[in-house]
Amino acid sequence: MRLHIKIGLGRNQLILIIREPATKEQLDEMLQGWGVFIKIVVDIERELLAGGAELHYECEQELLKDGSQQKDLWGADWCPYTQEIVFESIINIRPSQNNRTMIVESPIIQERITTITEQLLVREGRSKEAGGRRRKSFKYKLFMSN
Repeated sequence: MRLHIKIGLGRNQLILIIREPATKEQLDEMLQGWGVFIKIVVDIERELLAGGAELHYECEQELLKDGSQQKDLWGADWCPYTQEIVFESIINIRPSQNNRTMIVESPIIQERITTITEQLLVREGRSKEAGGRRRKSFKYKLFMSN
């Protein structure tokens, strides 16, 4: 039995909690907001994620309602076309867990996020389509105007 829960609307977007490998339709739904990447929040203890919101915070709130604990939730962006994960989100700032920046600093937590994301969002054959690459990006490009 598939248990993918549609949990509500973020800012004009449907947020999904993914507990089993996502279908193409679910990936397409989550891509509607940003087009080339999906904002995700991964529960590294329960091994599930929420995605599709405009803000990581919206995914985080839905996972908290679903029973997740704050200490286990980490935000990232995932691009299905390149298989790239950007471990950066404002929800990741938590000095009490030795993470003082928006970037997930712990290699162990980064690996958990990567493993869970690949299990739930990478469709079979998709990594081959992307040239077998599974890159992790730690930089976020900022474009500023004068």
